[in-house]
Amino acid sequence: MVTMVMLAVALIAQDAFLHHVRSTDPRILSLIESGLRRSETFRHLVATLDDSDVFVYVEPKLTRQALKGYLAHNIVANGGYRYLRIAVETHGSERRLVALLAHELQHAV
Repeated sequence: MVTMVMLAVALIAQDAFLHHVRSTDPRILSLIESGLRRSETFRHLVATLDDSDVFVYVEPKLTRQALKGYLAHNIVANGGYRYLRIAVETHGSERRLVALLAHELQHAV
């Protein structure tokens, strides 16, 4: 059973790196996959970022407790690409967390 879960996480991680919206956290990868699978708006946001020079790294939110999620305002540019960091909560219903992530991706767009 554990092997199957690890294989699923690895496959999701491989798919995630085809996109400009990325994470190394299995919970975040699951939210990205859910958003891509369930929401046309989410797919549009990711496609817009994929077609741009922006890469977005999403991580679990560890600070700024008053905020549910945030786009860090420091942008790194290197090699013709811009790199952004988004932090989101990882506790709560999947539906709410995907919507929260989509909201933050809208800021990145």
